[in-house]
Amino acid sequence: MKWADSAERQDRCVAALVEKCNILWAMLDSISHSFAEPPLLLLSAEHLTGQSRPSLTRKARLIRDTIDNCWMLIYPERGLQLNDSASSILRLCDGKSTLDEIVDTLCLAHRGVTRVTMFKDVRSLLLQLAQRSLIAIRE
Repeated sequence: MKWADSAERQDRCVAALVEKCNILWAMLDSISHSFAEPPLLLLSAEHLTGQSRPSLTRKARLIRDTIDNCWMLIYPERGLQLNDSASSILRLCDGKSTLDEIVDTLCLAHRGVTRVTMFKDVRSLLLQLAQRSLIAIRE
């Protein structure tokens, strides 16, 4: 505790430990859920259409790291620090919204991007994550 020599630093240390514990608990939750994961219904690019409904698989969790002020996608024994674009996409992947609806929502938030470009970018990210079994893509 020689580095936590003031009340402010002690509070920051405690906050960091709480956040890291939350991350570890979320990772443990992901590990326990990963053993009961049903197979993905769609695995190939030709099956990902505008009517597909992407969602995180049971082993993946999207969390906000308040220490580093970023979104992270965590899964058993791993984690991905997400940029703003990826986190915006994944926060919309609830299994209810279609790919078309997700793209439309993102286009409203990013007026300078064409729908065609947005669709390609979102689709590309989802396919990459589906290959890692982090995204389930269902019709």
